[in-house]
Amino acid sequence: MNWIDLVCLGVIILGALSGLTRGFTRECIGLFGWIIAASLANRWYPDLAPKLSPYVNSENLANIASFIVIFALTCIVINALANAVVGQNSARISLLGRLDRLLGAICGGVKGYAGLAILYLIGGIIFPAAQWPEPLQESQMVSYIYQGAVLINNLLPSSMQRDVVVPQTKTPRVSIPDGTGLHNGISHQSSSTDQSHNDELSAVQPEGGYSSTAPSQ
Repeated sequence: MNWIDLVCLGVIILGALSGLTRGFTRECIGLFGWIIAASLANRWYPDLAPKLSPYVNSENLANIASFIVIFALTCIVINALANAVVGQNSARISLLGRLDRLLGAICGGVKGYAGLAILYLIGGIIFPAAQWPEPLQESQMVSYIYQGAVLINNLLPSSMQRDVVVPQTKTPRVSIPDGTGLHNGISHQSSSTDQSHNDELSAVQPEGGYSSTAPSQ
């Protein structure tokens, strides 16, 4: 476990603590708000992307930027509405007590994980895998976040789906020997075979040994 793992765990824990404080109702509304925001962003990002194209270098980045802008603005509006609704019904919500907080913590942790998966997708689009720092490639948590990124990517429209970068921890590692161990193994095997062959010759060889010349007539 490296510092990337600690950061990822910290994000999920902070999300859970936030959900514990806010309660299930707020977190549930916020989670559904993410879904609504993603749907609206998917609907309107093609209209906003051409306006952002002069400020970015590629069409893909313009699409991503427009999607993020619409998504973020929608989330802000929905969260404001959620706070207003929950504030008016705080007396009823308080009756749920600990259950509301527990479910809120679970929902908040899920939101934290989903946020990391979205960042993983964006990072894989902007930066090639070869440019990822070594701690990120070797992180154990990243391999789990990768699974969430694949799920989110499959839910996106086909025009926005991309090849999800596979983390190094999910790629089988093939070690290349320096030749010493391989050479020693072959030499040991060869010497064992030669010794076995010599033992077989000794067992069938006459006591006087073989003659290197043909017998005289």
